[in-house]
Amino acid sequence: VTIMDVHFPPSAANFLQSFQHAGLLAQDAQVTFTEGDIAETLPAYLGALPPQETREGVRVFAIHACNYLTDVIMDACVDGSVSFAVMPCCHADRFNGRVRHAANLLELPLAHFVDIARIGSLHK
Repeated sequence: VTIMDVHFPPSAANFLQSFQHAGLLAQDAQVTFTEGDIAETLPAYLGALPPQETREGVRVFAIHACNYLTDVIMDACVDGSVSFAVMPCCHADRFNGRVRHAANLLELPLAHFVDIARIGSLHK
């Protein structure tokens, strides 16, 4: 198990212990933590993986992937041909209000519109 974040959070030990207690992580699991910008560390990590046939067990999970971090993670996983699950939390309009305007025209909350648009990035 490799955990990536900008900084090693003080709660990491509690997080891992909770996962082990719930049976979601083996007691003897090897856990590493990589500090750094996910936009750099995740693509580098995935790029260093063995050939495609051995990537079947690789999964990327992102919780609280704010704003564009969700897009970065999705792009890296699609490019690296690995399975992933993201839980975006904050949605920003990086197109000077055009995304918000389109969401309003369709009478959708911005968050729903952005997540629907992200589905399009899965087709490469």
